[in-house]
Order: sequence, then C-alpha cells, then structure tokens
Amino acid sequence: MKIIIVGATGFIGRAFVSSCLGKGYHIVALVRDQNRARNLLGNNVEIVDINDSDEILKEYFENSDALVNLSGKQLAGVRWTSTKKREFESSRIGVANRLSEIVLDCKNPPKVIVSSSAVGVYGNRCSEKLFEHSQLGSDYLSQMCVDWEAAAALSQRKETRVCLLRFGVVIGREGGILKQIMPGFNFGIGSYIGNGRQIVPWVHISDAVNVIHKCISDPEMFGSINVTSPNSVTSKDFALKLADITNAKFVLPVPSVFLKIIFGEGEKVLTNSQNAFPEKLIQKSFEFQFPELESALAEEVKVDDVTITKIISLQHNHDFIRLDNPTKHSPQYELKTKAVINASVSDVFDFFADPSNLSLTTPTWMNFKIISYPEKVEVDSNMTYMISIGFVRLKWETVILTWDNPNSFVDWQRKGPYRLWIHCHEIFEQNSSTSLMIDKVYYSMPFGLLGKVVHELFVKHLLKRIFSYRLKIIRLMYK
Repeated sequence: MKIIIVGATGFIGRAFVSSCLGKGYHIVALVRDQNRARNLLGNNVEIVDINDSDEILKEYFENSDALVNLSGKQLAGVRWTSTKKREFESSRIGVANRLSEIVLDCKNPPKVIVSSSAVGVYGNRCSEKLFEHSQLGSDYLSQMCVDWEAAAALSQRKETRVCLLRFGVVIGREGGILKQIMPGFNFGIGSYIGNGRQIVPWVHISDAVNVIHKCISDPEMFGSINVTSPNSVTSKDFALKLADITNAKFVLPVPSVFLKIIFGEGEKVLTNSQNAFPEKLIQKSFEFQFPELESALAEEVKVDDVTITKIISLQHNHDFIRLDNPTKHSPQYELKTKAVINASVSDVFDFFADPSNLSLTTPTWMNFKIISYPEKVEVDSNMTYMISIGFVRLKWETVILTWDNPNSFVDWQRKGPYRLWIHCHEIFEQNSSTSLMIDKVYYSMPFGLLGKVVHELFVKHLLKRIFSYRLKIIRLMYK
C-alpha cells in the first residue's frame, strides 16, 4: 500500500509512520525540511519536499492508496498573535486547500483522504454531549476548524472518500499535553485549570493511529469523525489520575486569568470544555485499546518495562563476563528490556541492525542526528551520531563488537557521555511469526561519586524514558 503523509514528523505523524512501516507500506512524506525529516523518520520513508511544484507532487498522488494530512502548527501553550493566527491558518486551511487542488487534478486520485481537524470545532460547550452532527461553535478556533474541514472536503469525488478527524487531546508521553505538564508532576506538583470542571475529550496515541488505519481500510468511514475516548473526564479528574500514577503530592488549580495574561486569546484552547463522544467509531465497531484514562496514562507514564539494576559483583553476571570488553572499565549498572514482536527473527534483526532506524525509535527531544555509518554493518563498523541532553550537544561514536546475523549484535561506545556503554541486542524465535527481543546495556558513569549521584537523580530516569519510548514504537510497528 502506498500512503502519502503530510505532517509525518509531528507527534501523531511519527507514530503513524511507525505503524505503517511495520505493515510494510510504502510511505511518502511531504515535508518542509528534508534533512530534519530524514533524522526523525529514517531511511525507509521516501522524503519529498512539499514546496515542489504541484505537477511534481501530483506524480506521487497518482495511483496512491491514501493521503493522510496531519499538518498544523501548535495551538496550545502559545500566545495567539495575529502573526501566529496566520501561521495556524496557513498550516491547516492553506495546506488542505493545496492538497485538494492537486487531488482534483489527478486522473487516478488517492482512494481516501484522511485529514485532521479538532474538537475545537464545537466551541466551549460545558458538559453538553457532542456528536458529529452537533451544532458547531462560532469563535475563532471553531471557525478555523470549519474552514479547515471545508478545504479538505473539496477533494471528495466519486473515486475518493474524505474522513475529517476531529481529534481530542492526544495522550502520549513525548508529545501533546503530557509533554508539557509532566515536568511539574514529576517534581511532585500537578495542576489543573480554573475550577477543574471543564471536560477534557482525550484519546490515546495508539487509538488515534488505529482510527487513521480504520479510515483507510473501511469504505464505510467518511465525513466528520470524533477521535476521542468514549469516557471523557474533567480537567481536575485528569490531573488527579495523573498525580496518582506519578505520585505527585500536590494538585493545585491554576486560575484562568493567569492563562489569559500569558496566552491571550490562546487560553481558550486550554479552558474550553468539549464533551465530544465518538458516535461514528462506536457505530462502526471500533475497538479502543485504551478506553479508560487510567490505563492510557499508565501506558505512557510508567516505565516498568525497563529495569535498571546496580551491579554488585561481576562474578555472578555471566552475560557480561562472556563479552569481550574492549575497555578496562567495569559496569556499574545493567539496563534490561524485552518485547515480544509479531515478526520473524530476520525481519526484527534487519530493522534494528540498520543504524538509520535509530532515528524513528528515538524521542524527538534528543535531536538525534546521524553523522556517519557504513553501507554494510559488520564487526568493527563505526557509527557516529549527535544527540542532545538538555542544552548540551554531544557526539556519540559506537563500534560493532560482535555481529551474529540474525540472532544478536553488540555495540560499544568508543566516544560519548558514559565511562562505559556496551549494548547487547538479542533476538530469539518463539514461533514462525513471533520473536522475543532482549536489550541489555552495561554501563558506568564518569566523575566517581558525583556521577553516581547524577545517575540516581537524573540519568536513570532519562534512560528509562528513552528505552520505554523505543518499546512503544516497536509495539506500534509490530502489533
């Protein structure tokens, strides 16, 4: 299947790309910054400049199965100036208009157009239950969503279905609302807005991705579709449930007037109440993987699937003893993860042994960039990357220590932030279509006692977050 994606480097876009690659689809990403897109999506996605002429883009649209438009500048958490509003409209209405014009000019257009919108189309409606046929709002955000949907709907024709996805608040640790509010909760102080009674229509990132797939595959899906869980909650309940999971001791209200001062008109996207219900999805028997907020938050916030243990004695760690440690340093810690993957051993090995795929399985905030890697990976192959930890930009150089295709490989850090870093990748066949992947990392911190303190306060939690994200992408790809 050939799918054109606009907004592939965004929060939902990267997750959707991952799931498509796992299905073996041919993905064409239309992007503004090709170098950045390559660093975020890897080499298995065809990258095309969206600023190319309509004639060039039409060649990609012809005979494609689907066009998925997830573009749109961030609305929440920014002050809505007149300049910002023009950016909001251009990245939504402008892009949708241009895509529709190209589709209408195609002889063999995509069979389905999936275009994002938002529950903001309904305006501020307190606790009123909102269905796809409910009356729409009249404020700026509502009208922009109306125009956005109208621009996408222009591409509808006999050969092409159009699905307009009215997304609620998308739950994912590395984007959206959680990325913005988690630092406070992690420090023990959570918050909610105003009196906390406004309704938050939410949906887990995995369910959002699955809705897009359903729209592509189900010929009965078309028109406006609320992409929200059937169980919305109040803003205060959202904060309290998140506090339970993060063990935040305090949950405090943030007066709406403060948001008005900071964000101006933009505070509405944070304070509006929209009790949107996914009536069409329910009617079409869509099965939510995360229908309840508690399980959705736990999936994104908890990192129980990544363990880090302190190594007391190497005598009992036979796995490390068997390794040919190229350094004189001993490991202080062992990180371990495992995942059952619905793919053959050879397919799993091929994906994780390709250095370019590190881009897709790394959180965006690390600003991961590949500097160099060999065409053929084997023992002694050298790879160089750049990463960011906070405001610090670091060069990371790794070398392949062992290479046993398709069962395992080991790489070690020749140059980087750790005193020792040896990463073991093992893949075991469970049956003809299922594999077990085990990651083990043996590492040590620099700077003696100070390094150990920094590890306990910061590095340990950072590593769990990074490897937990890696596991989530794997699950999206091979579920």
